[in-house]
Amino acid sequence: MLKKIIDIFSIFLTYLLCFLSIPIIEVLCRLSKRFDKRFDVGLGPKGIISNIYHKKSLELYNYSAETFCDNGTFITREFDCVFHENSQLPVVIKDILLFIRCIFKYRCLYMTFEGGPLRNLPFLSALEPHYLRASNVRTVILPFGSDIQVMTRSPELCFRHALAMDYPQTRRYWSQVDKTVKRWFKNADFIIGGLEWVDYMPGWDELMLNHFSIDMEKWSPINVKKIRDVGDPLVIFHAPNHKEIKGSNFLIRAVDELKSEGLDIQLDLVQGVANKELKARMENADIVFEQMVLGWYAMFALEGLCLGKPVICGIRTDLEDLYLFAGKLAENELPFIRADFKNLKEVLKGIYYMPQSELNEIAQKGPAFVSKHHSPKVIGKHFDHINKKLGV
Repeated sequence: MLKKIIDIFSIFLTYLLCFLSIPIIEVLCRLSKRFDKRFDVGLGPKGIISNIYHKKSLELYNYSAETFCDNGTFITREFDCVFHENSQLPVVIKDILLFIRCIFKYRCLYMTFEGGPLRNLPFLSALEPHYLRASNVRTVILPFGSDIQVMTRSPELCFRHALAMDYPQTRRYWSQVDKTVKRWFKNADFIIGGLEWVDYMPGWDELMLNHFSIDMEKWSPINVKKIRDVGDPLVIFHAPNHKEIKGSNFLIRAVDELKSEGLDIQLDLVQGVANKELKARMENADIVFEQMVLGWYAMFALEGLCLGKPVICGIRTDLEDLYLFAGKLAENELPFIRADFKNLKEVLKGIYYMPQSELNEIAQKGPAFVSKHHSPKVIGKHFDHINKKLGV
């Protein structure tokens, strides 16, 4: 009973603090316009690793940029500012202070559809677009996944089922996702479309295959493993952090069946490790399996391609047609070995008996594709165009 009373009081206090801060933040927004801002771009507050690479892309075009997040992450400690770390203040106060820091430091915010530092606060989350405009802070929205996925708009029933199995709680807050997506579609200065995010978007200011960039020097192989030959053991590397969405169970079942038929296949499953260990284990694999339900490729596939690994990935033909139609992709340019839940076993068997020369030819396409579409310089060129358009 006491705990319930404390929780109710805490919620009341949060609402009260947010309500009382409304005029204070308004005044600070107007005041921030008079100050020279130290950075052209702030990337956050969602702690996603792509922001680390986006900062490098921006710096290549002489923009000053800073990555920040409101919580740490086990994947990387490379963010310039982890604001909530080692602070005993209530979360509501920390979120408000982080927002104030942003309006005084950044001319533009690159963020997800979730919004900025006020995204979780009552009253203030709805006012955040107004506050940023009042501060002359431009906003660029770069989706990353769950921030945009309103599943009532998804044409892919397999993906809808997979998401429901991996994250059953999503059905309880899809309306909140829909609300924030609509908020930023109405108020953001620039929105980037790409990946399968286009399923949930009424439009975009620029279409990209996806906006992820990757440090190709950092992800170049250190210990290059020889391309396997027919008869050698086949090591498949996979991260089953979203088992249903990625089709991990289909992969495990297919490998078990092939092993029972006498094929020498090893499956290296990795989850919850830092990027340094992930890279080392990926280097020792022959094949990288990304996913086969989502319908397009993301960061894990780019890491495999950079290391010169053949990557198995499910590709939706309608998405490929969109990017062909929009001139973002050439015919037969995607470097992936394609698979779906119906043919995965046969695809793996085909790889197992694939001549070394053919496997090597597939592997060599990866780094070239990443260099053309996802290097920091290429992604930076997109950002440079956006920033100039917004006057950053």
